[in-house]
Amino acid sequence: MKENYELAHSSHYTKVGIAYWTALATNEILANVHGNEYSPGPGRIAICESWAEHIS
Repeated sequence: MKENYELAHSSHYTKVGIAYWTALATNEILANVHGNEYSPGPGRIAICESWAEHIS
């Protein structure tokens, strides 16, 4: 469910803080959302998106 996916993101945000999340948002904008292994911050994007997918 989409709600669980977003809830996973919000719980992750509370653990890592605003600086990490700001970097994630910047990476995803520069990568045109998910990007690929050559996009900025691929590890950060992968861990955040896979965490949310796993929880949902």
